Amino acid sequence: MKNVEAVVVHRIGNQPPGGNQGPDQYILSIEPKDFDGASYSIGENLLVPCQDSLSLPIDFRTPGLRVMVSYKRKECYGALSSPDMHGAYGYYIDLNAIRVKTP
Repeated sequence: MKNVEAVVVHRIGNQPPGGNQGPDQYILSIEPKDFDGASYSIGENLLVPCQDSLSLPIDFRTPGLRVMVSYKRKECYGALSSPDMHGAYGYYIDLNAIRVKTP
């Protein structure tokens, strides 16, 4: 996929029992309804970069930041999970390019 609009999503890590475990993650959502919200949808729209400890490059770790990305999606589904959900969601990606979306 080339030049796809996305928004940066912050998954807070190390939450009490029932929350996300592990470190904070900065991932992408390509769901348009997530672009202007404080929350995000859970499903195929979430993209998790395989590089840099499963997070975005440091310069792009700003929740709500609109970006344009080029990537190759991995075939396997289920990159993310949450203790309160029965199943995994999201795709791993090889992130080829990322830039801040200009108005």
